Formats: sequence, structure tokens, C-alpha cells
Amino acid sequence: MSTNKEETLRQFCDVTGADEGRSKFFLESSNWQLDVALSSFYEHGGNADEAPSNPAAAASSLPTLSDSDMESPPGSPLAPQKKDKKKAPASKFATLDSLQQESSSDEEEGQAFYAGGSERSGQQILGPSKGGRKDIVTEVFKSVRERGAVVFEDEPSSTSRGRSAFSGVGYRLGQTADDHEPATAGGNQQQQTDQPRSVRLRLYREGFTVDSGPLRHYTDPDHADFLNCIRRGEIPPELSGTGGEVRVSLEDRRHEECPRHIAKPQPFSGKGHLLGSPTPPTVGATAPVAGDVADRAANQRAAQEAVKIDDSAPVTTIQFRLADGSRLTGRFNHTHTVGDLHAYVSRAEPSYQLQAFALLTTFPSRELADHAATLAQANILNTTLLQRLK
Repeated sequence: MSTNKEETLRQFCDVTGADEGRSKFFLESSNWQLDVALSSFYEHGGNADEAPSNPAAAASSLPTLSDSDMESPPGSPLAPQKKDKKKAPASKFATLDSLQQESSSDEEEGQAFYAGGSERSGQQILGPSKGGRKDIVTEVFKSVRERGAVVFEDEPSSTSRGRSAFSGVGYRLGQTADDHEPATAGGNQQQQTDQPRSVRLRLYREGFTVDSGPLRHYTDPDHADFLNCIRRGEIPPELSGTGGEVRVSLEDRRHEECPRHIAKPQPFSGKGHLLGSPTPPTVGATAPVAGDVADRAANQRAAQEAVKIDDSAPVTTIQFRLADGSRLTGRFNHTHTVGDLHAYVSRAEPSYQLQAFALLTTFPSRELADHAATLAQANILNTTLLQRLK
């Protein structure tokens, strides 16, 4: 035995704890590939019978039983039953395909237990089927395949099917302004209504989902009828209630856990309450609010006439920058007061009659709080004032 094989044999014995004879058997069966030998060892439960050093000679020395040898006297309690299927002889070399088939058969047949006997011999007891959620998925796919289901590696997306043609209403232009005829595409509309509705059913480890809906557990009895319909190759009433053709696609995700379902945000569907009165109460007689440019100009003329300017006395022009962004200009005498400016703004813009506001200088910014002060005393001749709502 070469040094590499001895090292591989030692590693196999250290990992599995098996004796040298059994370890050498699994390594020879796997062509001295350590990973394949370990996989084969654990798939057989780690208790496979030790093979002799020369498997070919041992196989030839084993006695074979003919059909006559298998027959027992009538009434014998130990009469063995003939099997329809003959078990294929064990191969010396294990392949990935054989390992996958052995793993699949182990899942279907159940776990193997060993009872009694010694280190080199014993009685194998095959336990019940493992069952569980994985078997449910296997049974569903097996049933739908038997009923003619087609396997797709990847379902074509909606974009690959091509965009639908325009299905609106067009107008055929004529010679005159009234000579127009509507042209409808009825064939396209009929084609859209005939397209089947696609439903995607994802089978996860612990349950299944329908499209982007929540997870439905296999153990929930409320979903048993749904799964039974899928097994029989029928469309569940839940999906066929809307009418029309329905195409159900099954996705095998038995080895995955269902991702956390995140509900899509819904727009606000409640109701609101308006606080206060929609229109402020009016006190006294107020001028109507200007609805257009002509009414606004009329209000400004009426406000300017109410100022009572003395043409023989010095006159100044003051510009107002209102809170709504508009501008207002007025002419006043030097003896007019700050209160007259407030009255002028309220008359020119009736919307500010019920709102308290202040007039401020631009730079340096200061509020004109003394309404009795004249324009000359306030030092605001030929200036621009800002309106600030309180």
C-alpha cells in the first residue's frame, strides 16, 4: 500500500472511528476518494458490514440460491416470499448519480436501524417513512407530473411575450372639421381578454405561497383542499372564481425558507376632520375681496382717494411689499401718520382687514410700532416697507 493510501486510510479511521477493515472497504469502493468514501459511510449509517480484503473473491465464494432453493415446504412459517424486483448487485465504485439515488431511496424508505448481533453482523430494521413537509412537496410534484404537467427551467417573462398593441379609440380625419369617424380596434381588445391569467405557486420548506400572498402552512387544515386540488391536477375554486383561463406555475423551493412577507403600503383610507370654521367670521362692514386685476386696481384707487393728499404740502411716495409677494405703492404727505399707512394697506387689499400685521423698514429692520408718529418723524420718507403678518 502506498504512502498516500495509508495517509487516506488513517484520516478515514480518525474521522469515522471505524476499524481498518471497514475503512479500507469504503475507500476501495470509492477509488480512494476520501470525500466520496465518507459520504458513502454516513449514508449507510456507519454500520455497514466489513468486506474482506478481496471483494471479488468473496463475491465469487458466496453461494447463490436458485428458484428451487427458495421454495419451502407448504405450511412452513419460514417460507420466504418471492420478490418481483431483483436488487441490482452492489457496485464497487460509487458515483454521484448512485449517491443521489441512495439518498432519495433513504428518504422514501425511512431510517435504517441495527439491532442485535456482534460487531461484524447484525439485523437491520427498516423504520417507518420519515414523512414531513418535504414528502408533501415531493408528492405534489409527482402527482402533477403524472397528470401531464410540463417542466420549465425558467418561465418566460411578461416582457418576452411582446407588448400589446394600442387598444384605444382612434379618429380618422376627413376633409372638413366635422368629417371624423371613430375607429376602434375590437380585435385587440378581444385578444387581451382571451389571455390566460398566470398564478405562481411557490412550495417552501414549511408552507407555500400563492403569488405574493402570505405563507400558508402545510399543517393548516384550511389549506388541505387547496393542495388536494393541485395534486389532482385541478384548479382550486379560490383561483377559478374570477372566471377565464388560469395557468398555475409550481416552483420547487423545498430547501428554502419563505422570506418574510412585507405588506405593500396602502394609501390612507380613513377620514379626516376639519378643525375650526372653513371661513373666518366677519365683524362689521368689510369691502369685498378683489377677484381679478380690475377689482384690485379699483380698490387701490379707492384707498388712494381716502388718503386726502394736500398738493400744496410736501408729498412722498412709499412702496409696500406685502406678505403674499405683491407690491403696493401710495402717495402721502409728510404729516400723515403710520396709522394712515396701515389703513391704506387694509383698504387697498381687503384680505388683510381681519389680519393683524406690522410694517417694518428694510435696513436696518425695525417695526413701526408708534401709529401716531408722522412719516417725517419715523424717517421713512421715500422708502420701502415690508409687511409681516402676526
